[in-house]
Amino acid sequence: MRKLFGTDGIRTEFGQYPLDSETILKLGQSIGNYLGKGKCLIGRDTRESGPEIQKLLVDGLNKLGIDVYLLGVTSTPVVSFLTKKLGMDFGIVISASHNPSQDNGIKIFNQEGFKLTDFQEEEIEKIFFSEEKLVHNEKGLVVDYRHQVDLYTNFLKNQGNDLTGLKIVLDCAHGAAFELAPKIFSDLG
Repeated sequence: MRKLFGTDGIRTEFGQYPLDSETILKLGQSIGNYLGKGKCLIGRDTRESGPEIQKLLVDGLNKLGIDVYLLGVTSTPVVSFLTKKLGMDFGIVISASHNPSQDNGIKIFNQEGFKLTDFQEEEIEKIFFSEEKLVHNEKGLVVDYRHQVDLYTNFLKNQGNDLTGLKIVLDCAHGAAFELAPKIFSDLG
């Protein structure tokens, strides 16, 4: 029986299990242990708890020698797209989408940019709940990769859409695309 992941990753109020500090750190180690690869892309939304969750995940991943590339505040589709485009081994989004602001969540993508399967999430949980020592005391890199978001914006702008003359209202309040969306729509006319 699964104890961490729900229907769409992990979501709950920050500070409550399974989004408490100890669990997040161990989860980072479990993810790294299961996926066993070297490069992870992380993006997050604007929630106040995002930076702390990111720090804990990075600490857990780095202890396994995994290099982490940080996109900063960006939307879930950006992380999915860039995980594949940049040849990352996996990606993580820290977001709870439409949930209340005190909530947050963690969703993991495979190297093709798709959400992990239920089986893969269950395998991570098996590692998490095992008695094995997960830390290998290696040290991965942390790289600021915010500039790579331009690859996604250029992709969207090159889809052949011309919005010149249209009047469009964007509601970007508290959304992860608060910088991205106005730029794209403006560039498209």
